[in-house]
Amino acid sequence: MPKGDYPSIGEYAEAQKKLGSCLPEFRATMVKSVQIGSTFGVPFGIYVAWRQHGTQLKPFLGKSFATWLTSTLTFTCLGLMGGVYNCLRVKFE
Repeated sequence: MPKGDYPSIGEYAEAQKKLGSCLPEFRATMVKSVQIGSTFGVPFGIYVAWRQHGTQLKPFLGKSFATWLTSTLTFTCLGLMGGVYNCLRVKFE
C-alpha cells in the first residue's frame, strides 16, 4: 500500500481478524493505569486535604477521598485511551 494511502474498512477488519484479540494487553494497560492513579492519588489527596482543611476530620476525609477518586479516574481514562489506541492500531506494509 503506498504511503499516505489509507486502508478500506474491509481491509482493516481483515487485518484485525488476522491479529486476533488484544484483550490481555488491554487489561494490563488498564490495571497499570489504575495502580498508578491510586498510588499517586492517595498521597496527593492527603496533601491537598491537609493544606485546605487542616486537622478537621470530616472535611479532611471528604477532600482526601474526592481527590484520590479524581486522580484514579483520570489515570484510568488515560489508560483506556492508550489501550484502545494500541488495540486498534494496525501496521500495513
